[in-house]
Amino acid sequence: MLAYQQIQSQKSLLNLWKLSGQRKVVVKVDDEEELMQIEREAKNAGLITSLIRDAGHTQVVAGSKTVLGVGPGPQQLVDQVTGHLKLY
Repeated sequence: MLAYQQIQSQKSLLNLWKLSGQRKVVVKVDDEEELMQIEREAKNAGLITSLIRDAGHTQVVAGSKTVLGVGPGPQQLVDQVTGHLKLY
């Protein structure tokens, strides 16, 4: 949802994402350090990123970085940044 909100002002990219099936792929990293590295690489590639911090209502400590949205963006760029990661 955060990524979708961030892309609202980029109508052409938003429409392209909608018309191409609104692709979403879930991959995993080993730790927070790797998550932050992926975020840096995505930003350097010009991709939209959405870092989510857990609210702490379950077993995860409040403020923990748990999810990173990368994109929507060109598939080739997203794959450059995340293509080596294993599917979740």
